[in-house]
Amino acid sequence: RQFAHWKRARSFVCLVVEEVEQQQQQQQRLASSTDGQAEDQPRKVVGTATISIMQAEAALPPPFPSNVAWRAYISNMAVLPAYRRQGLAKKLVTACARIAQAWGEPCVMLHVAATNTAAQQLYLSCGFQPVAHSQGLTGLIKGPWTQQRMVAEPSAVVAECQHNITASAAICNNSSRHGSFKCSASG
Repeated sequence: RQFAHWKRARSFVCLVVEEVEQQQQQQQRLASSTDGQAEDQPRKVVGTATISIMQAEAALPPPFPSNVAWRAYISNMAVLPAYRRQGLAKKLVTACARIAQAWGEPCVMLHVAATNTAAQQLYLSCGFQPVAHSQGLTGLIKGPWTQQRMVAEPSAVVAECQHNITASAAICNNSSRHGSFKCSASG
């Protein structure tokens, strides 16, 4: 039983969104190479998110003991400024929610800076709801580090974000000023 608890407590997946080179650019690079083989160029990472199982409501982080429930938790969510407003963050949130569903988690949580209204709007549009009475240090410390905890059911996030992504894809016809993207996971 202790091993199962230890294994679950260390479950995480890190999602990375990379810019995929346009096929036309790849062909040009191949044609301009001297030996007919284009060298592999590093891909540009444009977004990331991590989902893990942790005690997000605990007053103190591990290794301090806590009897607070272990929950799916989204962290390290970031998209480069030039790539924002293209649906990448919603796709990352959706992927995290699908992973939480696969893990059998009843809810997924995250913290967002109280001053980051753009991120708060994103999470609200994905079905997250603010938790009125945050516990732990994030509820005690006031100032620029104040965080808002938000929670949602994974299935609701997947349904809400999928609907929004489909609608925005129909409007923009999947055209992006930066090309196409590839999402990969590790963990």
